[in-house]
This record gives sequence, structure tokens and C-alpha cells, in this order.
Amino acid sequence: MPGFVSDLTHALRILLRSPTLTLTAVITLALGLGANAAMFSATWALLLSPLPYPEAERLVSLFGTRPDRGPQQVSLLDFLDWREAGRASFSGMAAFRPRSFGLGTGREPAPEVVQVGMTTAGLFETLGAPPIRGRSFTEKEEVDEAPVVVLSHRLWRRLGGDPGLVGGKVFLNEEPRTVLGVLPEGFEIPMQGELPEAYIPLSRADYGASRGARSLEVVARLADGVSPEAARSALATAAAHLAKEHPDTNAKLGADLKSLHEALRGENRRPLLLLTGAGLLLFLIACTNVVNLLLAHFLSRSRATAIRAALGARTGQIARHFTAQGIVLTLLGAAAGLVTARLCLAALPLALPLLGGAAPPAVAGSSPLRLDGVVLLFTLGLSLLVTALLALVSTSLARRADLQTVLQSDDPRSGSRSRLRGALVVGQIAASTMLLLTAGLLLRSFLALLAANPGFETAGILKFGLGLPEARYDTEEKLIAFHRDLLRRLAEIPGVESAGAIAGLPLGGQEFRTWMQPAGAGIPKADRPGVVLAVASDGYFRTLAIPQVKGRGFRPADVPGSPPVLLVNQAFERTHFPRQGAMGQRIEIGWGSDAFPAGTAWEIVGVVGDTRQASLEEEVQPGIYLPMSQYPVDGCSYTVRAVRSDAGLAQAIREAVGAQDGQLESIEVRPLSDVVRESLGDRRLLLALIALFSGVALLLTAVGIYGVTAWTALQRDREMALRMTLGAQARQVARLVLGQGLGLALRGLLLGIAGFFLLQDLVASQLYDVDALDPLTLGIVAFLLGATTLLACAVPSLRVSRTDPMRAIRG
Repeated sequence: MPGFVSDLTHALRILLRSPTLTLTAVITLALGLGANAAMFSATWALLLSPLPYPEAERLVSLFGTRPDRGPQQVSLLDFLDWREAGRASFSGMAAFRPRSFGLGTGREPAPEVVQVGMTTAGLFETLGAPPIRGRSFTEKEEVDEAPVVVLSHRLWRRLGGDPGLVGGKVFLNEEPRTVLGVLPEGFEIPMQGELPEAYIPLSRADYGASRGARSLEVVARLADGVSPEAARSALATAAAHLAKEHPDTNAKLGADLKSLHEALRGENRRPLLLLTGAGLLLFLIACTNVVNLLLAHFLSRSRATAIRAALGARTGQIARHFTAQGIVLTLLGAAAGLVTARLCLAALPLALPLLGGAAPPAVAGSSPLRLDGVVLLFTLGLSLLVTALLALVSTSLARRADLQTVLQSDDPRSGSRSRLRGALVVGQIAASTMLLLTAGLLLRSFLALLAANPGFETAGILKFGLGLPEARYDTEEKLIAFHRDLLRRLAEIPGVESAGAIAGLPLGGQEFRTWMQPAGAGIPKADRPGVVLAVASDGYFRTLAIPQVKGRGFRPADVPGSPPVLLVNQAFERTHFPRQGAMGQRIEIGWGSDAFPAGTAWEIVGVVGDTRQASLEEEVQPGIYLPMSQYPVDGCSYTVRAVRSDAGLAQAIREAVGAQDGQLESIEVRPLSDVVRESLGDRRLLLALIALFSGVALLLTAVGIYGVTAWTALQRDREMALRMTLGAQARQVARLVLGQGLGLALRGLLLGIAGFFLLQDLVASQLYDVDALDPLTLGIVAFLLGATTLLACAVPSLRVSRTDPMRAIRG
């Protein structure tokens, strides 16, 4: 052990005598190890780490299935039947969905908006996280819709952390609710992308009216001794029974389950795997550069090493000497890499708003993005891999230490070493090619999405969301009057051209669906086609410049006492009335109100332009619009088109809302363009990280090409001088050096394209309107690598072209 410490100390002294080489190697390793540590931290937190629930492997997500569709959300009535039929297979089962509420304690002039989980009884017990203070609500309180609430630990602390709050009151949408309990610190369960801060009983009156109203997520815990396969079979049997008992709504509906881990984390798999692969390619490039640096370092000391071998030093001693230098480099690089990773993770939340995202994804039980023990072990493993690689190279070089060879004027082994370094650079170029192709395709896909027409304008338009408390707005007449009067106030603000409102803002993350059929068609409910539904005011389409293609828009005269009317988009007309046209057709829909119950025949009075509802990359779906003046809603998004954009406009909008109702929650006024930008946030972040990796990889590759070209030129210095003595022109000699570099680039490019075939399916899953083997992207990458090679070879070729021919004569 003392001898090994002595070797490390000696190695450090030697490396300090070559500060340029040492600093370059450490920075290279820091980039490779740091990027991978940061990426593994994200991968571990968002994909690989276990869920923070007791015996989480026994938790499953239940969902409906249909032959022609993906996983289906669950209706409350189906859930209740599943729960009853599955008591032998599941020890607990709960259904839930999120909703925003105005939260108050009775002291604030205006409440804050919080996400609330509406859930059936038993959710916390199913997840193994009962309240640490008080209790959760019972099934009876669920059935009775008791005015109770359970607080998250985070919200309880924000409200003061007073133990006496349990048993006290808080207000949700101005309705007093008794606080039953407080959940454990760190407990969370995402609901449709939201992390609730409070939980209330799910309303059976609101969600149990129709078996076809499917909007709930379901989680369950497998009973002791029950396998997932057995539970799946029992669930399928229950679904088959319901299909026979309720053929109008469940004829084609089955049921299935998957692990809760897969349900919550599965959607992150492909982009994180892509980032992890990019990080490993960068790590490979960094390792190659360090090996090349070590080769150069060994060759610069080859004479001294050969003399040591001639004086009796054993191969193992020489190898240990160079291995120690590799270990020192690795330790320094790993330390710098952890600092780099820490800076990357710290910068990520700050960079996300700049990249179009708001915050890291809401994933249940995801560990914070930090350098915890698992990440440190991963980094240690990579460091050991680097150490082993450098030790292997050191041992190989030590075996070649030969005084006779080194002292000769021409080293016959220099060619083999140059070929080794050339092969390493070819590998670097191949890895860079794969990274650059990925980045290029993601960029082209991103630009295609930006160019996609969402179907509406965003310039000069502001938006804000608003919810109305049921306690004071308890009739349809009050809701309709509120929206009508507030829209009038907004339109009267100086500089405002028009104002509109909609429940179901495009790209806003919320999409409502219902069934439809031509009036009197008698199609079984299970076979009725689905449509996207929104409720809009008469000024909404004008505000967003959505064209009126046929017919008329909504009018102030469209009120509950008048005939029910609606608008449809062009996709609806193309899908359901391609020949006769949609104008004048009457359709029945699954949504209803007091004035117009479900099944009412609504007349289509207009066709409007298509808008992309869920995301820019999804095809436009058939959609319908109900008039807000006939179909009241208690929450919606308001849009305001103005010719001014000063800060006073947002304040004027807030004052208009306050003048309408001073007790409502404070609103956040934002540009509508933020909605489009945020819908691309995940793609923007993925593109930025891949592009960053590609840029670093290209830089490291350029360094590698330069190193090999410069070294080879140095080895052939005498040959070049002799060529020039015999009449060769300087440009001809320079062309030889450039040709060598371009040859390496061509071989690396071809190898990289071949390697990209292994990744194309993974990359293709993240693309929009771009082929994974896009020739334009391939051409740009080839040009970029060629230009990089030319730049890297410029200095060595210039140096060779200025070689003094007299060297050949003196030699």
C-alpha cells in the first residue's frame, strides 16, 4: 500500500509538469462524467427509482380497454362494481381525479388556487400512507359527500403547521370544510399531471350519474398471495359481466392493469433513454480523447521509459507507473465531473423557463434531481471503467518499451501507434455522428412543430383562468350572467378589441370529450363516436381569429329558452357529414344541463376552422362547441385581444374581474403564446440537452482529430521535408495531411451512420413530420463534420507546408 501511494504521489508530480495535458484530460473527463452523472440523476429520479410507498411492487393501475382505442379512464359506476367484484383480489382500491379550487381560511380577502384531489375513500390506506395527524374520510362520508378535507403535509405547513388545524375549518370555493387529517411529509400521488395539495370525497352526484362518463384514474393494491395475472383475470371477468349487464355503455369495454410504477413513469422512458444514450456516447468520446492524450504522453516519455526497461525495470512496474497517472487523472476528472453535474442540476430549474418549460415533470415519488448515493455509485462505476481502460492502455504500452527501438532514428512502431490513435478518432467521429444526427432530427422536428398551424392566432392576445364558487353561483342563470357581464367589462377596457371565453382552451392541457350521434339514430352507446367538446362565448372565435367557414356564430339571443345550437369544426364535418354537409344537421350529445339534458338534439348552425386541441403534433380531432350563453360552466379561460401591451392592461383586466366579483381568487394574466410555448416545453428541453451534448462531442472530436493529425505530421516531418527537397509543392504536402484527416472523418461518418440504425426507432418516437433517415439532416451533419475536420487539420497542415527542406539533407 505505501508503494502504491508513492506511485500516486509520483504520478501527480509528473502530471503537474505537463499542465496543459493534465488540464485537458481533467476537463474532458469532467464533461463526460458530469454529463452522465446529471443524466443518470434524472433517469433515476424520473424512471428507475422505486415508488415511495410500502410494498410498492404490489400497487397497480386499473384502466378500461377497447379494441379500437388505447387505455380508457374509468367511470365511477364501473369502479364501484370493480371494487365490489375484486375484494378477493385486491386489498384496497380507490378512484380519483384532480380539480382546481379556491382555498381560503376565512382571513384572506381573496383565496389562492390549489389543486385538489377528488377521491373515493381508502386512497391513502391503499397506498400505505394514512394521515400522520387525524384520519382520512370514510366510505360513508364519501357517499354522503361530507364537507371534509385531508391536507397534504406541504399545504398544512404553508397554512402555519398548527396541530390545532385538524378539526378546524378551511374554505374550498368558499364552502367550509372540516380538516380531518394531515398526510405524511413527502406523500404525493399525481393525478392527470397535477400534484394535489388537498383531498376531498369524490362527488357521486357529479360523477356517478352516467356509466359512460369516464374521467377517473384507479389505483389498487394486490391482496396477499394474489399475482398480477390472477388479478387481471378477475378484473377481466368483472368487465365481461358489466358488458353483458350494460350493453349500451360497456359492450366493447374490457379492463386491464399494469404496475403503478409503469403507469406513472412509463411515459418518461423513451426521452430519458435517448438522453442516457446521448450521455454514454459523450462519455465514450471523452474516454477516447483521454486515451489519445495518454498515448501522446507515453510517446513523449518513451525514451525515458525505454531506458528504465533497459536498466531492469519490469513491465509491471512500468505499467503501474502509468496506471497511477491514469488513476490520478480519473480521480481529478471524477471530482470535477461531480461539480459539473451539481452545477447542471442546479441550473436545470433555472433554465427550464428559458427553454419553454415550467418545472420538472410531476412524477409520483420522483427523487429530487440531486447527487444522492445511487448517482455517486453510478459515477464511481464509470470512473472505475475509465481507470480500467487507462490501466489496459498503460499495460499495453509498457510491454512495448524497448530501448533499441526508441533510440533508432525511425521508430517502426510509430505507424502502429498512429493507426491505433486514428482508430480511436474514427470511433469518436462515429459517436459524434450519431449525436449530431439525433440533434439535427430533433431540431428539424421542433421547427416543424413551430411551423405547424395551431388554427388560431396568439399575437396580441392575453389569457387568464377563473373558477366560480358553487356556494354563490349555484344556478345556471347566475353562471351565464357572470360570464356575460365580465366579457362586457373586458371589452370596455381601453385598447381591447374583443374578449372571449372558453372551457377547453386549445393546447391548455385540458380536453373534454363526449359521445354524439345524429338525432334519432339509435346507435348503441358503446358504439357512438367520440368528439372533443368545448363551451365557448360568442366572442371567442373572433378574438383568436378562428375563421367562420360556414353558417353563423353564436349570438346573444342563444339563451336557455331558445332552441339549442352548436358549432362544429371542419374535421367534424369531414368525418361525420362528408357528403351532405353539417349545416342544419341535428345531433345528440352525452353532455347535458338543466335546460338541455343529455340526449337533447342540438342544431349545427355553423362550421368553424380546425384548431389543434391536445397538442401541436396530434391530428385535429372532430370537435363541437356549445354556446356559453346556453350551457353554463363554473370555470373557464378568458381571452383578450388588445392593441396595447403595456403592464397597465393586465392590471385593468384584474380590476375588471374585481369589479365583477371582489371575492374571487387573484388571477394570473399571461400571453396566449405562453400556452403554445409551454406545450413544447418537454421537446425544447430534450432538444437543448441533446444539442449541448452534440456541441461538446464535436469539440472533443475536433481536439481528437487535431491531436492525431498533428502527431502524424510530426512523425512524418522528415518524410515531408524530403518530399519538398525533391520538388513537392507546399500545397501538395499540406494536402496529404488534410487527406488523412478527411479520410478519418469519412470512415467515422460511415460507421456513425451504421450505428445510428440501432437508435433510429428510439429517435423516431420523438420526431414529428421528419423521417429518421432524413437525407437533408444527413447532408448537414456530413458537411459539419467535414468543416470541423478541415479546421482541426488546418494548423498541422500549415505547419507541415512550412517544413524546412534542409532537415532532410541534415538528417
